[in-house]
Amino acid sequence: MQKLLLFSSIIKPFSVASRHLNHSLATMDKTFKLNTGYNIPLIGYTAVVYRNEEYIGSALKTLLPKYNLKREDIFITSKLISQAGKDEGFVEEMVRRSLTNLQTDYLDLYLIHWPGVSGMQVTHPDNVKYRMATWNALCKMQLEGCLRSIGVSNYTVKHLEEM
Repeated sequence: MQKLLLFSSIIKPFSVASRHLNHSLATMDKTFKLNTGYNIPLIGYTAVVYRNEEYIGSALKTLLPKYNLKREDIFITSKLISQAGKDEGFVEEMVRRSLTNLQTDYLDLYLIHWPGVSGMQVTHPDNVKYRMATWNALCKMQLEGCLRSIGVSNYTVKHLEEM
């Protein structure tokens, strides 16, 4: 049942709004180009923090062949929240877990969910250290090729300057 809810919760709001958006969508680009050169669709998925990666992986394993699609035909995004007391090795482990759960060799985009660190007050000065450890691990994994693009979500200019 959760698999069905997963997709209906994404598709239903779009179909309800589609009457009003049909003209706009027909006349605009369906993707944006990231600075890494990859295109990102206007509509996409995120997974890790919503604990639905395994469901998405299973659904994609079934639905891609059913609709004659390949992995490269879809764009998968996931997010991670930095963890207090966790180093770059932990981040790499979490990314690899996402890859396993989603049943793919690479993710199109992987984001640090927000600038705070789980298990730590948002104003704690160590947040910067853990954000950097997380970012450094993602950079390494992007070089390995398992993350095509990396980024941040909910960051302010101050957070970006600290990195």
